[in-house]
Amino acid sequence: MWTIIKSKSLTTMKIKSILIALLVLAQTATLVAQEEQEAYSEEVTIIAPYQPSIQDARKIGLSPEVKIEVPEKKELKYNIVPQKIPMEVELEPMRAVRVQGNEEVEPLKSNYIRGGVGNYRTAYGELFTTTKQSESHRLGLHLKHLSHGGDIDDHATAQNSENLAELFGEKYYKKSSLYGKLFFERDVLHRYGFMPADFSATFTDDDIQQIFTKFGANIRLENLDKDEDEFDYHLDLGYFGWRDNYNSLENEVRLKAFAEQPAEILEFVEYQSFAIKGDMRFYNSGDSINAINTVNLNITPYLDIQNGFYHLQAGANLSTIMSDENDAEITAFPYARAWIHVVPGYVTLTGGISGKKEHQGFRKLSNINPFIKSDITRKFTTTEIDTYGALTGNIARGVDFNLKITYEDFRDYPLFVTDFSKTFNNEFKIAYDDISRLGYGGALAIKAGHSLELDLAAKYFTYTTTNETQAWQLPELELNATATYTPHLPVPLNFKLKAKSLSGRYAKDSSGYAVEMDDILDLSFAVQYEHSSSLGAFLELNNLMAENQYWWYKYPSYGFNALVGVSYSF
Repeated sequence: MWTIIKSKSLTTMKIKSILIALLVLAQTATLVAQEEQEAYSEEVTIIAPYQPSIQDARKIGLSPEVKIEVPEKKELKYNIVPQKIPMEVELEPMRAVRVQGNEEVEPLKSNYIRGGVGNYRTAYGELFTTTKQSESHRLGLHLKHLSHGGDIDDHATAQNSENLAELFGEKYYKKSSLYGKLFFERDVLHRYGFMPADFSATFTDDDIQQIFTKFGANIRLENLDKDEDEFDYHLDLGYFGWRDNYNSLENEVRLKAFAEQPAEILEFVEYQSFAIKGDMRFYNSGDSINAINTVNLNITPYLDIQNGFYHLQAGANLSTIMSDENDAEITAFPYARAWIHVVPGYVTLTGGISGKKEHQGFRKLSNINPFIKSDITRKFTTTEIDTYGALTGNIARGVDFNLKITYEDFRDYPLFVTDFSKTFNNEFKIAYDDISRLGYGGALAIKAGHSLELDLAAKYFTYTTTNETQAWQLPELELNATATYTPHLPVPLNFKLKAKSLSGRYAKDSSGYAVEMDDILDLSFAVQYEHSSSLGAFLELNNLMAENQYWWYKYPSYGFNALVGVSYSF
C-alpha cells in the first residue's frame, strides 16, 4: 500500500534531518578535535599585573546646587547708663624692709696714705686722694716717693730714688667721658756697675749720676655707650717730655684714635662692623751730637665679624716712618685676629698676625734699661711678622689656663751691650740686629674659694740673630709665680709670696765674646694687716735668697731688704 505525503510535511522533515545531520557532524568534529588535542598537551601559565577596569557608567547630568540665604542684618540700638558702685578699701601701711648689717656700712673713703722704712736707708711714702663719690665727675691726686741710700759691697755708689706726682680728673656725660691727666716724674740713679778698685781714674758721685725728668699731659674722650648697634669711638691726645742731665731731650706728641661703625653686609653674620684705629707719634729728639725729627704713623682699617662661636677681624696695617734722614715709605702689613669658641664657655682658640714700624726713642729705651748712654743711636724697628696662636679656657671651676706659641721677625731690633769705650765700662749702647724669636708659653690661674689664689706663668724663647752671636740680655726662660692667701682668722691678715726667675741670658764682654749671665731667682714675701677699716700695717721682705741678682750685666741688685710701714684711710 502506498502512502501519499504532502510537500509541506516533507520539507519540514528535510529541515529536521539536515539539522540532525549537522549536529552529528559537529559532535563528530568535536570528538575528533579532542582526540587530536589529547595527542599533544602543554600547560602554559601567564603572569601579568592585574589591571582592573571600570566599565562606562551612565552619568547623571545633574549638578547639585546649594542656595545660601544671607539673613538680613538688623540694626541694634543700645544705651550705656553709667552707675557708680560704692567701694571702700583700707590699705595697711607697709613696713620698711630691714637690710641686715645696713647700719654698719661706712661711706667710701677718698684718701689713702701709705708709708714705711727699711734697711739700705729705704724711705717710702705714697698718697692717693680723690673727690667724694659723684656721678658727674671725679678729681684725684697721686704722689709717690721711694728712695734707697745704701751701697753694694765693692761697687760704686748705688743710691737711687723715684718721685712721681699725678693730677687727674674725669667728667662724665650721658654717653661719653672726658679724662685728663698731668704728671711729673724725677728719677735719680747712679751708674754703679763697676768696682772702683779695678780703675785708677778718680770720680765723684755726681760724675756717675743720672737724672731722668719726665713730664706731660694726656686727654682722652671715650664713648661709654657700648651698644653693638651704635657708633663707637675714643680719642687720645698726649704730650710727653723727657730730659736727662747730659743735655739729651725728647719731645713726643701722640694721637691715638679708634672708630667703629656697625654694618649689614653678610646676612648670615650676627654682628659685623667696619673699624679703624690709628696711632700717630711725632718725635723731636736730640743729644750732644745731633737732633732729629721723626713721624711714626700706623693706620689699621679692618672688618669685624662675630657669629656665635667665632669672632674674626681682618684688615691691614699701613705703617710708615718719616724723618729728617729718610723719605717716607708706606708698608702694608697683614692684620688679622680670630677667636673660635671650641667649647663655648670653656675652651677658646685664638690667633693673629700683624706687623708694624716703630721708632726707638730715649723715653722708651731708658724705661727698659736706665743705664743707657745719653747719646744712643736712634733707629726704627720693623716687625715684619708678629703671629701667635693660643688656647685658653678653664679646666674646672676656679682653674683657668692659657697655652701660647708666638713667632716674631724683626729688622733692627735694639739689643743692649756694654760700651767699653767709656772710662768705667758702666754704660750701655744699642746694637741693632735682625733677629727672629720663637716663643712657647703657658699660664695657670687657680682660685680656691676666697682664701687662696695661685698664678703661674712660664715662657721659653729661642732666638736667631744675623750679625750678633747672641740676643744680648734677653732671657731664654722666664718663670713667674704668685700665691695670695687670706686665712679665716679673727685677725685680718693677707699673705703674698712672689717668685721670678730668668735664665739663659748672655752679655758681650770687652773682647766681643758671649758671657753667660747668672740665673736669677728672686723671692719676695709680703703680709698686710688691717687693724680696722682705716688703719693697717704691712711688711715686705725682698730678695729672700740674699743674693746679688744681676738684672743687667755688671749691675748687681741689693741683697736681702725689708720694708715695714703703716697705711691709713680717711
